[in-house]
Amino acid sequence: MKVSRKGFLRLGLAAGAGLFLPFGATGRFENGKEVTGRLLASTVPLPAPFRVPLPVPPVLEPERSDCTTDY
Repeated sequence: MKVSRKGFLRLGLAAGAGLFLPFGATGRFENGKEVTGRLLASTVPLPAPFRVPLPVPPVLEPERSDCTTDY
């Protein structure tokens, strides 16, 4: 399939617009600041905080070592 220079430029323009619109069309400015959305407060209560700390295992010691590598 042969594509003319004019057709190639049209395809490039369409592809560029397709990439730009999802990102560029969502942002707007209010009072000089970019706003991407509005924070909606939830009516559902927050879950209880964690009661048990995260267990962190100790660092393993190498089984054997040579001059450049630990195994």
